[in-house]
Amino acid sequence: MTGHYGQGAFNTDDIARACVVYLRDWQQNHTAASGRKAYQLLRGLTYLQTISGPNAGNPLLWMQSDGALTPSATPPDSPDPSDSGPSYWLARSIWALGEGYAAFRSSDRKFATFLRNRLDLAVSALRRQVLVKYGDWEVSDGRRVPGWLINGAADASSRLCSDSPRTSTLAAGQPRVRHWPSSPKASPLCQPGTRKPGRTERSCRPPTVGPVGMPGPRRCRPRWLSRPPHSAGQPSRQRHC
Repeated sequence: MTGHYGQGAFNTDDIARACVVYLRDWQQNHTAASGRKAYQLLRGLTYLQTISGPNAGNPLLWMQSDGALTPSATPPDSPDPSDSGPSYWLARSIWALGEGYAAFRSSDRKFATFLRNRLDLAVSALRRQVLVKYGDWEVSDGRRVPGWLINGAADASSRLCSDSPRTSTLAAGQPRVRHWPSSPKASPLCQPGTRKPGRTERSCRPPTVGPVGMPGPRRCRPRWLSRPPHSAGQPSRQRHC
């Protein structure tokens, strides 16, 4: 592909969905090729994430075929620039990063740690932009609805209520949760939690070697929620993958 487009050649939404497809095929069918593809797609997904500044944790939506990023597309996205607020692509990024961390944590700890750092960064963005609205209600078509859903939408928020236990508590905003929710009260987006200070991310380069020919990972419960989110540094557009 050549040239630049008003939007881009690749977008975070599609990359995140593809990550989940390949990860689940690798886990369920032990397809080594799917593990390798998931690894590379997760690296690409993190390249689109802003890692510092006021928008830290939010991903941009579009990338051109030569790797250039498109903060403001034509026609414009909402939000615009696409990393300036909560979005569908933030929700899907958290979904993919959560699945990726759980899949790689038993077979490639270095890469899993990298994914957990980026997951923490994305969840911290979710807390400060969405979960701070917990307890606020809105009226839609005459009905009282939660005002703390991502983009005001149940479909975007449902990405964090996946059927997989890996991502089912990501959005709860509780960094010390150790058990999976057994009731709706403990499920995602129902509890705002408390923002806690964390460490500044210093290095976010993953290893260069992927899961070549490795068997499918074990199904195990992640403990990333026991780690505090990373705090934002100085404004920067620098990206590492």
